[in-house]
Amino acid sequence: MERFFQKQDANHIEVIMADGLEKSYPIIKKFIVDGYAAAQAYGKWAYEFLYLLNKCYPMTKIHQNILALAIKSHIKDIILQEKPNKIVVFHFLLIKPVQQALKELGLDIPVVTIVTDPFTGTRTRFMEKNMKYIVYSERMKLYAMSL
Repeated sequence: MERFFQKQDANHIEVIMADGLEKSYPIIKKFIVDGYAAAQAYGKWAYEFLYLLNKCYPMTKIHQNILALAIKSHIKDIILQEKPNKIVVFHFLLIKPVQQALKELGLDIPVVTIVTDPFTGTRTRFMEKNMKYIVYSERMKLYAMSL
C-alpha cells in the first residue's frame, strides 16, 4: 500500500502504518490475532463460529466496546504523535476506538475504512455511517448501500 501512495504523489503523501493492537492487553491481542489464525488453521467450524458471532450486531457492539476500552488510549497516542490528516482503518473492530479517540481529542480527521471482505460482508462492517468506505466489488457496494 505504501508503494501505491508513493507512486501517486511521492512529495505529498507519507504513509504511517500503525498496529492498533500493539499496546492492547495480551489476552485481547491473543484472542483476536491468534484466535482468528487458529480458527482458520484448525477447523472450518471454528472460523464459521467466529464469523457468525461477528455477524450478530449485538455481539459486534460488545466486541467493539471492549476493544475500544482496551486500545483507545494507544490510538490517541498515535494520533497525537503522528498528527495524520487522514486515517485509514483495515479492520472493523478498530473503527469505534478510532472514532472515540478522535471525538475525545476534539479532532475532525477524515476516516476511511477499507472493507477487506470482497463479497461476504455483514452489517457490522458498515456500522458507522459518518465515514467513507472502500469496497472491492460492486456486490459489496450494493450491499453496503442497502443497509
